[in-house]
Amino acid sequence: GRFARRGAGIGSAPPALESAIRGFKREMDAVDHAGVADAATRTRVEEGCARVVAAAAAADDGSGDGLVAASFLRETFPFFMRSAVIERMYARPLGAPWDYVAARSIYLGEPAGHGVVGPMIDSWFLSWKLAAALRACQRDASRRIEDAYRSLRPTNGTFRIGMMASGAAPELFDALDRLGRPDDVQITCMDHDLSALSALGQHAFRMGMADRFTFVCEERLDRRGRRGRLAAQNLVCLSCLADAIDDNALVLLLDEAHEALDVGGQFLMTVPDLPREAVFLADALLEWRVASYCSDRLKSLIRQSAFHDAVVEVLHLRDGSGSTLLLRRVT
Repeated sequence: GRFARRGAGIGSAPPALESAIRGFKREMDAVDHAGVADAATRTRVEEGCARVVAAAAAADDGSGDGLVAASFLRETFPFFMRSAVIERMYARPLGAPWDYVAARSIYLGEPAGHGVVGPMIDSWFLSWKLAAALRACQRDASRRIEDAYRSLRPTNGTFRIGMMASGAAPELFDALDRLGRPDDVQITCMDHDLSALSALGQHAFRMGMADRFTFVCEERLDRRGRRGRLAAQNLVCLSCLADAIDDNALVLLLDEAHEALDVGGQFLMTVPDLPREAVFLADALLEWRVASYCSDRLKSLIRQSAFHDAVVEVLHLRDGSGSTLLLRRVT
């Protein structure tokens, strides 16, 4: 696997991290050997996972040499990969950690895994800082989609929603369920992954809403020869910007969303704001450059985009794990 190429083993780690890793391995082995999955054992596993991640993040000096990340990955890999979600995100069967299956698993928050300790590590991961922040973003987006339908829906006519990087869109379907599966919506879902769009289409069919969906297999909104494809939407939504992109790419994304909106329409996007431990875990264990944005940085990027004269709200999620952008096109 990729971890074999990450550098030296545990001998390269600082002493405090070596001790934490050895303690973690002893703890997980003991749980597996005991074969008990009661509440006390689950707490023991969750505390052990949090403790070793905290020790590794504290030992990482940010020098970029990768030694701490390499030691952490190589020594904890056999245990963390028993978590179903962590294994999926590391293996990248669809080419990226944040694929539609991983996103849906995190949204639903239902633990699974291998052996005795696997489901307990999965439970820890799903409730810990990284996955918890991503799920908070998804769920806030779901509530905001519902709010946008109620507040922006035309008196007579169709409410048009454009979903960017839609995945299987569980947050959208939850919003539509709460709204009673309205007849006056038309939804365009855009994703680069055909399997995600297929799963989404099957869900729409089961809900009796297949005729209200259009599917576009593209990475994001793309102005190169396709300018009219998502024209005049009432709502454009990117429910969770999980993969890190550079600032220029984010400004372009904002410009593309602005172009697709009708005047008075709204762009909705949620973004995580992750603590250092969560960013470290994404990089060291999943080898994933995860997005993380503070509100000041977001506001600066918005001012550089076509939304510079828009009605702008940047709202903190209640637990502080991210922000929601609500940008209303005015001209």
